[in-house]
Amino acid sequence: VIVPARGTPGISVYGDNRAVVVKQNGSINSPTSPAKVGDTVVVYFTGGGPVNAAGPLVTGAPTPGGLSPVTGTNTVNVSGVEATVNYMGLTPGSIGLYQANFVVPKVGAGDHPLVIAIAGLASNNPLIAVSN
Repeated sequence: VIVPARGTPGISVYGDNRAVVVKQNGSINSPTSPAKVGDTVVVYFTGGGPVNAAGPLVTGAPTPGGLSPVTGTNTVNVSGVEATVNYMGLTPGSIGLYQANFVVPKVGAGDHPLVIAIAGLASNNPLIAVSN
């Protein structure tokens, strides 16, 4: 497995630059289905870089079960407001997919840019819809 020395995160998007964010009820975040301030949500991305693997990593094989957190310092920001990150690492059972589980910070209702940073490198900034 070739893993870059540090993460180069890219948030997965759909539609018109919307972040792929899954809400607590399993639905996809959208303007008609926004996340609420204080909710824990999951955003999916690639390019997370090195991890503390839960088991052996094999090219082309699913990630082992258990948590495999990224090793680089990391943050999630919504409109520049830092969120509490509960987990950032490989998505168990997926191939090359990472996730960040975070709490939606206190921001106003509406669309906000979402940015992940790992070891000082920032991701793209697709939108997340938030309600209060």
